Parts: sequence; structure tokens; C-alpha cells
Amino acid sequence: MAVAEHIVSYRNGTQVMVAGLMPSLRDMGYRRGAQVRVSDPSGDPSRAAWVFVVPNDEHATLVCNNPAPPAWLQPGARVRIEVSPPIEAGSPVVPPPVAVQPAAGPPPAAPPPPPTTQRLSAAPSDTPNAADQLGCSALLRGRAASLFDVYVFVDWSAASGAQPQQPTADAVWVGELVPSLHYQQETYHRTRSAGVSHVTSVLQSHVQAGRRVLVGFDFPYGYPAGLAAGLALPAGPQDWWTVWAELADRLQDTPNNVSNRFAAAGELNGILRNGQPGPFWGCPVGTTVANLEARSPGFPILCAGGVQLQRLRIVEGRLPGTQETWKLFGAGSVGSQSLVGIPYLYRLRRSLDMVRISRVWPFETGFTPTPSPSQGPYVLHAEIWPGVVEQRVRELVGASPDLIRDRAQVRAMCEWAAESDHAKTLGKFFDMPAGLNQQQAQSCLEQEGWVLGAA
Repeated sequence: MAVAEHIVSYRNGTQVMVAGLMPSLRDMGYRRGAQVRVSDPSGDPSRAAWVFVVPNDEHATLVCNNPAPPAWLQPGARVRIEVSPPIEAGSPVVPPPVAVQPAAGPPPAAPPPPPTTQRLSAAPSDTPNAADQLGCSALLRGRAASLFDVYVFVDWSAASGAQPQQPTADAVWVGELVPSLHYQQETYHRTRSAGVSHVTSVLQSHVQAGRRVLVGFDFPYGYPAGLAAGLALPAGPQDWWTVWAELADRLQDTPNNVSNRFAAAGELNGILRNGQPGPFWGCPVGTTVANLEARSPGFPILCAGGVQLQRLRIVEGRLPGTQETWKLFGAGSVGSQSLVGIPYLYRLRRSLDMVRISRVWPFETGFTPTPSPSQGPYVLHAEIWPGVVEQRVRELVGASPDLIRDRAQVRAMCEWAAESDHAKTLGKFFDMPAGLNQQQAQSCLEQEGWVLGAA
């Protein structure tokens, strides 16, 4: 008997689709005559199981008129699918298995709830998808020795205004991979607030299930050393946190993706430079903001109190093609993403139900090959950069030209992290980077941060 869990993606009458199921229905042996049981994995007694024999040669959709699927099988519902081979002539008839609850204790924790925005499958359910090629079954072996149980990565966006209903680039994309559940999905979100709400619910669900989650956004988590001092913030080994708190206090972002990032950057420049432009720079043509210019002021730049700020962080000097976090507008700019993103990250780190089990690497963990406990619940935040998986992204897009690049990036990051963790090589990327002297290491741990996967 083949068993898998997934989320219902579509229903039309007696047809129920579970797009992205791993393994696919075909691979589970779903064909004419096969015995199927579809049930609620949490064991909710109010949700009757759907038990039927496949009536036709359909292999991509759960379908049966008699009995018809129960009413609770709707898009977003988590289901457990059991497929047994057809009964051969002369074989004894064996009734479908009945789920048995443990004698004591709570029912198994439910996996993450579906997002309120459009949830997309990795591929049609009757063809191998990225997770099948990844080999989730293989990843299940040796999970006890892994650092994490879940991998969640976000392709962020600083776009102004809500993005289209139809999935597109330059919006928020969230990738999620849970090898133990054979679960992999990418979801599209039109606004930053919707994306973070989804990430929050995903993290909360996994925490409730006692899992260890690695979560990362693709924007800089820190700035070149000296920003906190230049802003006259309280000095100490938590400079990164005082900067996060300052940005969370100054940045505003509406549910419709309208932020004050350019005005906030001008205010920060005014403090840093005594009412002069820089180090933040870049704004749309025709926009006039006090203390903010369209062109780079040049680096290093001298700020108040004799603080000198560099153009790049130490880690960015090792990543070809990266641009400075000061640049807010124009091709390749990431500064706006950090300005609007860090306040969300600050609040996520301070979320009441996760604050005591969350850490930010390397600021709170130090550089270490073992940044997670042996058991959950636990949430580790780590900055990511899609350039780490660029070759894999090219392969995914090359194989599926219609695949949106942003979506391919979060899929590739999830797969890379899971594969590396399974191979016991992920830990080295959390360890002390080679070639850092003591002063540089201290700057990274207290102010600048590091990028997961950077050499």
C-alpha cells in the first residue's frame, strides 16, 4: 500500500485534485480497480473518510461518483491518501484499513495550513516534479542526524502597490520543503504583508508540531559596520538589533505595498550626515526627498562622529555581482528590500509564540556548524542570496521556460538546503568563514551578518 499526505488544490463535483503530490498518484499505483482511502490525517471524527475503488483509467485526479467525495474535501484541506493495488481474481477481499488513534495523548499535529493566496503545485501530479527528482524518500533516511526538519525560503519584493492576481515576477514567493511529509510547495503573494502572514502561519504550525525550521529571506540582514554608531544608537554587541529596532520604528508599509522607504532613508541620511545626502541613495525620477540623491555619494563616506561607512559588507565583497545595501533604486538594487523587509523580520523574530525558540544566524548563534538543537521546536533565521543556487535555477528555468524565475529560486534554495543537510554538509555553511580575522569576525557577528552558502 502506498501512502502520502498533501493538500487538496481543486475540486469540481466528484473530482478532487491534489496537484504536486509526491509521489504522484500514478507512482502510488492509482489506476482502474485500485482501492483508495482518503482521510483527514488529524483523525477528526467529524470528517468521514472517502473510500472507493478507482472506476476508470484516470491517474491524475481522485474521482468517484459512488460514493461521492464528502463535503469536507475542499481546496486547502490536508488529506492522507492510501492506495492499495487492485484485487486480483480469486483473491480474498480485505476491507480498507481503518485509522486507529493512540490510546493516550493528543492527535498528530497538523501540517501547515494553506495560504490565503494562490497555492501552486510544483508540477502536474502525474509527472515527476522537482521534489520527486530531489528524492524525498532518500532524504527521509538519516533525518535524526539533520540540522533541520523544514526549509522555508522567501524571494522578497520592495514593489510599490499590490501585484497582479496572476502570478508574476517581482512579487513575494515563498518556498517550503518538508521531507518527512513528502511536501514541497511554492506560493505566490501579491503583497509583503500577505507573504509574511503566510510565513508566520507556516512557522507557527511547524513549531506546534515540534519541528526545527530554517527560514531565510533574500535581502541583507545587516549593513556595513558603523551604521548604529553613526545613528547615535546605544553601542554594544547587539548593534544589529538596535538597527533593526530603529528601522522598525521609522518604516511604514501598508497592506497594499505602499511604503515610506525613501522618506525614511532621507531621515536616516540626515542623522548620519548632519542634514546632508548619503549613504543611502537612489530614488525614482522626479522624486524629491530631503537628504536623498539619485546618484551614489561615493564610498567610503564620512558620517557624524567620525564614523566611516564602507560601500559593501565583508560578505558582499565575496559575492560577485552583489550591490550595496545603500542603493534603493535602479537595476540590481537591494537596499529598498532591506529597508522594508527588516521591520517585518524584526516583528517575526519577536512574535510572541516563537520569541523564545527563535534565533538569528550568526548574530545570536555565532559561527558554528551546529546552529540548531537536536530536537525542536526551533526557528533559525538566516539571510540567503539566490546566487548561491544560480546554476540550479538556470537548469529549472531551462527545463520549464514558463517557470517564473523568482519561484525557481525559492524552489532551488529549499532543495539545496535539504540536500546539503541530508549529506551532512549544510553545517559547514554556518561555521566560521575562512579568511576572517578577529576584527572582521566581530563585525560580522555584531553588525553585518553573513549570507548562508557564501564562501
